[in-house]
Amino acid sequence: MKLPLNEYNAIPLPCDYVDWVKVGAGNGQSVRPYANRDGYNRLNNLDDNGNKALYATPTTVAENALPEYEEAININGEAVGRQFGFQGGNNPNSFKVLRERNGGEIQFDISATGDIMLDYISDGLESDAATEIHPYAQASIEAYIFWQMKEHSRAYSSGERQLAEEQFDKEHRLLRARINSFTMTDLRRVLQQSYGGAIKN
Repeated sequence: MKLPLNEYNAIPLPCDYVDWVKVGAGNGQSVRPYANRDGYNRLNNLDDNGNKALYATPTTVAENALPEYEEAININGEAVGRQFGFQGGNNPNSFKVLRERNGGEIQFDISATGDIMLDYISDGLESDAATEIHPYAQASIEAYIFWQMKEHSRAYSSGERQLAEEQFDKEHRLLRARINSFTMTDLRRVLQQSYGGAIKN
């Protein structure tokens, strides 16, 4: 789902929202994911007129607090280290789900711009083509229902319950194999990307 940011960099949760799967910004055909981060102020920032507004830019390490580069090299121009613990300042491209705000919102940091791409789990109350069950999963879901029915009923023996569990396990493994799109071409690309050139003396 594609949602626009409001004036204080938040988006409302869809009415059928249960949990998020991926949150990010569109980048051509891909989605650049944002990181879920705790520590957001759950209170809205209000301006002088009582309207919701963005918070100020987070403070970072002052430039004059950093040691000079010359202090980290010796007379031969060789790096001697001594620069430890530098952080990247505030973490850009992050978000936090705040359910207590106006029926639920996702708050983003001030660096977020444009539209937000949201993949989420629906409660299924508004069923459409995006929420229908995949045909591969039908047998697995039915096997799970039969297993749970027998597991919680006194009308079935322990042997029948075990057979139902084994049938579900079989269907579940078959489902995972069918939906796994990993191929030998993907494996070769992963191996090729794991190798890189390095400077040798």
